[in-house]
Amino acid sequence: MQKLYRLLSTFSPLELARFHKYLASPYLNSDPRLEKLLSFLFPQHILARKSREALFAYLFPDLPFDYHRISNLISQLNAHIQRFWLLESQTKMGMEQQIHLMTVLRERGLAKDYEQLRNKVEKQPLFFEMAYEQSYYLSQAFEVEKDVFRIALGERRQTDHLQKQLDALEKYFMLSALKTLCKLVNRQRIVQVEGSSPQVQRMLDYVQVQRPFFEEEVPIHLYGLVLQMLLHPTEIHYYSTFKHTLEAHRTQLPFVEQKTLYQY
Repeated sequence: MQKLYRLLSTFSPLELARFHKYLASPYLNSDPRLEKLLSFLFPQHILARKSREALFAYLFPDLPFDYHRISNLISQLNAHIQRFWLLESQTKMGMEQQIHLMTVLRERGLAKDYEQLRNKVEKQPLFFEMAYEQSYYLSQAFEVEKDVFRIALGERRQTDHLQKQLDALEKYFMLSALKTLCKLVNRQRIVQVEGSSPQVQRMLDYVQVQRPFFEEEVPIHLYGLVLQMLLHPTEIHYYSTFKHTLEAHRTQLPFVEQKTLYQY
């Protein structure tokens, strides 16, 4: 009995109401007498300590006291309390994961998906109740995440122009690096110098890693192919791809740029 009262004394009114719903579910609890027992222990939502005899008389008014029978029901109720807490903790963990997913969606600019998930979280039955219990900070994290999203949405509109400028700058540096490498590798090939300097090698490593992110940019793609042709002169497919790409996008390139590419 002491264990049961020790566990029940930690329940808040909202948590107790949810535990009643838990015991009322045939899927979670197959013995309806446990919910009746819980109601008897909490008249007017205040825990009342009763003896085993009083509990048995309430549940079985026409039967003589049976110590083992009432003790078995008390043990069942103890077990259900711990299962209920485990289920609650799993639900709260799920909410933590969903709030984290909201952050990921916000950082990726997926506003529509963000709004859908936010609405889903707000409709979960435990969400608002949790705000008043030990999960207060979890609900606060949810509110903070929503505020960050609103601020980020406003700032995103203001920074679109700056982002475009930064993107253009990255493309400029990549194209400049490719042009410089093409000149250096071509010069080494002409004068038949073996190996390359550490600086050239570092630049090569950088370009090889970053170039795939700019494949849709025609000038960068073309100079990337020129670099591959210079590094692997026996592999004919680089030349074929270069020729086809240049012919397909000739109108997008200034004449001076076309002339430089053809010189390679």
